[in-house]
Amino acid sequence: MRIAYGPGMRVTMLGHGTLLCETEDVRILMDPWILGPANFRSWWHLPDVPADVRELPPLDYVYISHLHGDHFHEPTLEKLSRDVTVLVPKLYHDRLVTKLGRLGYRKILELSHAREVALTAATRVTCMQMGNDSVLALADSSAAMLNANDALQGGHADVKLPLLQLLRARYAFDIAFQSFGTAGAFPKCYQIEDMSPKRMDPWSKERAMLRNFVKVLR
Repeated sequence: MRIAYGPGMRVTMLGHGTLLCETEDVRILMDPWILGPANFRSWWHLPDVPADVRELPPLDYVYISHLHGDHFHEPTLEKLSRDVTVLVPKLYHDRLVTKLGRLGYRKILELSHAREVALTAATRVTCMQMGNDSVLALADSSAAMLNANDALQGGHADVKLPLLQLLRARYAFDIAFQSFGTAGAFPKCYQIEDMSPKRMDPWSKERAMLRNFVKVLR
């Protein structure tokens, strides 16, 4: 699905958390998972992703939000050009940078928390750390987008919402991407063996995530 905003920005949803954002002067592929399964062959695209790595347009940047296998997907990253610059959050550890280095990537830009970076004359980004995850705000002169992927699922909303409010003050977002539920089997099938009050049942978790999704968007 392709969504156009203003004269310059276009965002294409390729599947799961994978987005191709084309601004006025750069192309950024975000959290690329295109080829095959993830997480030890336990996760598959449904439906299949129609994209082919070989058919992607030339890329300037790749953004990796965090290390989970459905966002840092090594089989897909192995097929991409090593000429791109990889954008990653600057975390308290270097595991992202180390794993990218092992895959042959040498152009790696660590984005400091909450600091805006001008990638080009028209395109600027701000990365916010959310524990071991991150969100990315991206803008050119025509539009602005927020990619929150999985970063807002865990933790208390009162901790993360102030960070989003800082981004909202900096950018007038035209579109935002955020997950609203857990990944799992299709259709959803649960066998609940322990219904004690100390154990949260799956439906409570799903409802809590949906409430958090609505609170963040508001």
